[in-house]
Amino acid sequence: MTGIISTTIGKFQSLEHLSLFSNKLTGVIPTTIGKLQLLKYLFLDSNKLTGQIPYSLGQLKAFSILSIYNNSFFGKIPNNINGLVSLQELDLSQNKLEGPIPTEGIYNWTYLTVFSAFSNNFTGTLPSSLADCTKLLVLNLRYNRFTGELPPYIAILVTCNF
Repeated sequence: MTGIISTTIGKFQSLEHLSLFSNKLTGVIPTTIGKLQLLKYLFLDSNKLTGQIPYSLGQLKAFSILSIYNNSFFGKIPNNINGLVSLQELDLSQNKLEGPIPTEGIYNWTYLTVFSAFSNNFTGTLPSSLADCTKLLVLNLRYNRFTGELPPYIAILVTCNF
């Protein structure tokens, strides 16, 4: 499948699962996706999408899985993404995202089991609030530009696969 994700996607307000991975989609994620308040699963992996992660994604409180790896998204992670309290899996890997991982609100990710953001340009230190993600099984942050020492809370995440 080729083309863009139309702004009319926001009209499908009963949509719970959107799987468009491994296509040749281009363009940006339309901000109208924020109207899909029942959306739980969004898979946009392995396309040719670009632009910034829209702020409107952080308004989707029902989200369980957000997977946008292997695209060309750039810029910072929107701060409001930390308010996704039902989030179980977050994969931002293989993009061009940069800056620090937002520190505020990660403690809300109490159901998070997978956080993968490898092969980006993230900087700074790992947020101490990741220690509150006690169900975390996979933490994959390789190939970034983090600085500082490995935080002591990493030892608490004994079930985690790095």
